[in-house]
Amino acid sequence: MLPELPRILNKKESKITGIVLDWIRENGPPSFLFEIKVCRGKSLPASAVLPHQKLALLAASGGGIVHKISDEARRKQPADGFKLSFARGYVFVAFLRESPRKVCVFDIKKLPARVTADSPCDFSFTL
Repeated sequence: MLPELPRILNKKESKITGIVLDWIRENGPPSFLFEIKVCRGKSLPASAVLPHQKLALLAASGGGIVHKISDEARRKQPADGFKLSFARGYVFVAFLRESPRKVCVFDIKKLPARVTADSPCDFSFTL
């Protein structure tokens, strides 16, 4: 039997994701692709952004990424898919050990090998 801990952590991550999405709706640039990462320690390696995620973020800033939205979801989808070109790809890193909790936003093209809450970033905000 699997331990309950991953389910609890996923709930925390989904709460952070909701907060970040709210911030994006109110303050984010007009068009960009993003990946949200949660850091429970003092730093996060760039390798936390998986290869397929990095490729997609880089593709959005060039010729584009085309994505089909799943029809299998239980709720109505806004469209069948989208293409995003000549936009930025950002990695949002939520640092949960900081006080106050902080989100740093890095352009995928400038993502350092290891990020901390003090790393130079494109912009940041508190949770």
